[in-house]
Order: sequence, then structure tokens, then C-alpha cells
Amino acid sequence: MRYGTLDRLRQAAASETELADIHGIGETIAASVQKFFGDESNRRVLDELGRLGVDLTERTATVEGPKPLAGKTLVLTGTLAGLTREAAREAVEALGGRVTASVTRKTDYVVVGDAPGSKADDARRLGVETLDEAAFLRLVGQA
Repeated sequence: MRYGTLDRLRQAAASETELADIHGIGETIAASVQKFFGDESNRRVLDELGRLGVDLTERTATVEGPKPLAGKTLVLTGTLAGLTREAAREAVEALGGRVTASVTRKTDYVVVGDAPGSKADDARRLGVETLDEAAFLRLVGQA
């Protein structure tokens, strides 16, 4: 959702650093994206798809109705087996919540996956409610 179109992603790919700054994208993925857009044949194919009328803009699903996580802040730590970090973030945002990188007293939930980092300890220390993956999936309606 950061770029919205392949053209904007293509422009961002000129800077591996900009791509690597995206949550969940490391240096390896950033280098691969940059290499993809650096290949003239890939650019020609994308240009041709655009000329043929293929819509290369991102589509986002919106959830109608109540936003049960409106005003709620969640932090993700560890690896979730059933979905990516980005998918988890999108699920929270679709329901009105937001995902942040650090645990504070204002955090509502910390979602704890496999091999969690210090964020799980921070949650316990601050008295923030923790959720395992199954509870998180129930919370976002994906159980």
C-alpha cells in the first residue's frame, strides 16, 4: 500500500535504501526488486501491459460496518505461522486499528508469535495484554 502503483514502485526501486526502509523488506528483497526493475526486458513487459490496459494499481479491500479495533494499538513480535506481518498489519488496519513498532503503556495488545523478541517481555513488564496467534486471528475475524 505504500506505493499504490507499479510506476511508483519502479521509481522507488531506484533507491535500494528506500525499499529497505519498508517494514518487512530487508536488503536482499530490496536488491531483488531493484534488479527486477533494472532489467530492460522486465520494464518493457510492464510498459506493454500498461499499454494493453492492464490496471497495475493496487487494490485494497475495505471492511464495511463496525471497526472493532478503532483506536486500538497493536504490536507484533515473533513469527506468525498463518500470515505475514504485512497481512497481519492490513487486517488490523482494515478493522480500524494501527500497528506500531514499540510497546508502550498505550499499547492495547501485543501479538506474540514464535521466537518473540524483547517486545513480549516489555508487554509483561508494562501489563499490556498479549495474544497468541490463534487469539489474534479470532480478534481480526480470521479464525
